[in-house]
Amino acid sequence: AAAMIERGVELLLFVGGDGTASDVHAAVEERLPVLGIPAGVKMHSAVFAQTPEAAGTLAARHLTARAAGLERREVMDVDEELLRTGVLAPRLLGYLEVPRDGGLLQRPKRRASNEDGERRALGRAVAAELAPGALVAVGPGTTAGAVMETFGLDHTLLGFDLVRDGTLVAADVQERDLLAHADELHVVLAPTGGQGFLLGRGNQQLSSAVLRRIAPQRILIVAALERLASLQGRPLLIDVDDPEVSGALCGMRRILTGPGRAAVYPVDAPSVASVKSGGVR
Repeated sequence: AAAMIERGVELLLFVGGDGTASDVHAAVEERLPVLGIPAGVKMHSAVFAQTPEAAGTLAARHLTARAAGLERREVMDVDEELLRTGVLAPRLLGYLEVPRDGGLLQRPKRRASNEDGERRALGRAVAAELAPGALVAVGPGTTAGAVMETFGLDHTLLGFDLVRDGTLVAADVQERDLLAHADELHVVLAPTGGQGFLLGRGNQQLSSAVLRRIAPQRILIVAALERLASLQGRPLLIDVDDPEVSGALCGMRRILTGPGRAAVYPVDAPSVASVKSGGVR
């Protein structure tokens, strides 16, 4: 990256997640415009495009002087020491200069300051909704993790755990494990705070191959009301590599928001068509 500055490169594209963004920041700081193509497990940073297609569109606009200039965007990563103790705490590492276009760029991941009480209530609400004997994959993040807390179980913050009737079946399972149980599997998912991604950010174990075999009715979406409100009407987002899978999951979906409470909220997949029209709706 440092060598590219000397060569006068106009835009540095990189593929990865927060770790790669951190490396790029260490090398170039704010001396060179950059743009991330989302492909990592952790993507709390705001330097990534919504999708690879959006990255291509924004890069082309920047190089043809059709973008609206540059803006400083946050580079973030989780504190690995705290993560080992079960605490998910993103930290600000610095800023990078990124082509400006809010409709194509991913927002930084946020956690509401007063969400803990709602999160614990959500955990109890989810536990009450699960059918007896159901095999459940509890997804990553602190909101979904509240389900595990309700059962008195440890939670894999950045992965999936399998649970049946409040008993841990397997921890930190991978795509092959989810595929092996896909025909009976129920899934608990929570969107990322601030970004609103439901699939494609931090839960790649739940691949298109797995999702094809799970009816949408077996996917329970959970979110605190404050988290939904923070999206300001923007839809929850799905970024998977199969349009048929995306189509089956998009639309108005029920979101469990607490004991006896639910909201109906839009779920959308940023498409090539919406990118070409100038933004992700």
